[in-house]
Amino acid sequence: MADDSFDPLVWMADRVADAVDWIHDTFSDPALSKELRADLGVRDDVELTGDLPTGDKIRMRHPDGSVVDPDKAAFDATVAEVKAAYHLLVDFFGQLDLSLEELWDFLFLLGQLGLSESIRVRWPWLTNILRTTGYLTAISRAAATPALTQSSEEVEAISRDELIARMARGDVVLVDVRPAKEFEAGHIDGAESIPIDELHRRLDELPDDREVVAYCRGPFCAYAHEAVRTLRSRGRRARRLEDGWPEWRLASEATAA
Repeated sequence: MADDSFDPLVWMADRVADAVDWIHDTFSDPALSKELRADLGVRDDVELTGDLPTGDKIRMRHPDGSVVDPDKAAFDATVAEVKAAYHLLVDFFGQLDLSLEELWDFLFLLGQLGLSESIRVRWPWLTNILRTTGYLTAISRAAATPALTQSSEEVEAISRDELIARMARGDVVLVDVRPAKEFEAGHIDGAESIPIDELHRRLDELPDDREVVAYCRGPFCAYAHEAVRTLRSRGRRARRLEDGWPEWRLASEATAA
């Protein structure tokens, strides 16, 4: 019997796996593949061939559906599977003759679309909540704009080590753009809570003489990317953290051990 207890890492792995499965199912269908590529502003005159990954090995679950012990080893194994899936996707969509920057933007947008579809199918009631909190609004704005018009510079990342060093020097502001309740449940020391749907009206709270680093639930979360775009559109220096709170927490636990 599957373990019904909730763990955010397992939940995240399930959603990433769902997104990978959605990409697999969508682009295995030539008609759907052509239609979506046209909608996203990339070449739809190329017949894509080759292998696409599935989400089976990404889930932090045993074959019977029960949850594995979500320790650092299990998380690292899942990250390795995500990287393997990413390389397959790069090989597959490399047939579109995109630059590396364009390809990243395209894959990121596909992941977000797959994630929103996973949530819509599994928890229809949650879709309305996510629309209210701004998550699906960010996805809708991204999907409404051809993927290749989004500059890779807009989502430039900063590493964990660089962030730690710069926070020690006091020359960077760290902003948690997740909903306030998630911040209260756990966050990176020294971070300020400014949920993504409050960022526009709270920009004046951020000093304009320091770079802003935004983070959320991980590299596949749209909030941090949206925050960086918003901040840069207002002339602020901004980057996103390369990962998010779950990865930061695990790394801190491993260091403490």
